[in-house]
Amino acid sequence: MSSSLSIIFGNLFGFFFFKRHRKVLYPIFLTIQSIFLFLFVFIGMNTWGAFLCTFMIYFTSNSSLQLSDGLISQYEHKIDYPYTKTRFFGSVGFFMAILLISFLPFISYSLIYIFSAINDVILIILFLSLSSSLNEEDKVQKGYLLNKTFIFYLVIYALVLGSYLAFDSYLGSYFKALNYNRSMYSYVLSFSLLIEMLTLLILNLKKYKNKRMFLAISFIVISMRFLLFSIPISNLIYLFIISSLRGIGWGMFLFSHMDYMKEIAKKNKTRGLFLLSVAQNLLGAIFHFLGGYILPYYSIYFLVLGLFSFDASFFFFIYQKKLIHCQ
Repeated sequence: MSSSLSIIFGNLFGFFFFKRHRKVLYPIFLTIQSIFLFLFVFIGMNTWGAFLCTFMIYFTSNSSLQLSDGLISQYEHKIDYPYTKTRFFGSVGFFMAILLISFLPFISYSLIYIFSAINDVILIILFLSLSSSLNEEDKVQKGYLLNKTFIFYLVIYALVLGSYLAFDSYLGSYFKALNYNRSMYSYVLSFSLLIEMLTLLILNLKKYKNKRMFLAISFIVISMRFLLFSIPISNLIYLFIISSLRGIGWGMFLFSHMDYMKEIAKKNKTRGLFLLSVAQNLLGAIFHFLGGYILPYYSIYFLVLGLFSFDASFFFFIYQKKLIHCQ
């Protein structure tokens, strides 16, 4: 829960200081993150040291992610390469990171933080080499994020992806309760990432003028994963099949989410991403906190999250087309 709160503070900071300092914030966030990743190796065994490093890592990590999405979506017009195709390489990187993390603990946990810090340093160098060709986002339209279509999407996004955060925070423990080790959990997650990459590849083969339906379906698929995990079946093949829903749902989400944000937030899309992340992590923290009182009844907890998420997804599926014309 503390990690969600630090992410919320980081995104609020990014939201308020984004307007004039966009190109400066991204390398600063990455620099701070890399410093505290290195520091964690030396002071992470101390309670207060671990708290400080963890807070600062989460404070900067999610904020830098929102900034990078906003910058990439702007840069795509210069190179004529869609965001969805660029984002595919993000899934590839995530897949490689999960595989690496599953093996590094056998050598030393410290290597995870060292490799992550080195990755941030490489990102800073790459960003600085490109920053001269990036323009600041057009002047922000005051009050535009208050349109009812964005608020509607904010609520749906928070319910579905807030449930996703809470669900995934306990999924590792659930696998342990089923007598599977952490490596097996990493393999299942890696499999879902392969499905995610495959889904993105297939969807990018054809141009779609209206991607809203893919976004609505992605929420439903993500929610179905929660509901199916509430069925207490420990068969490994069953777990792999259910996990593939994460890949399908996230692949469709990544394919359509940013285009929908451009449609409903216009010139405020990066600030809108900050607000979405705040709402998502706030709901995720609440659901995670409540989950502590429900466990070890995983089936009940996953069922509750699934019902919240599925109802919101179905509502979005029905009304998204109507609302987009009413803003």
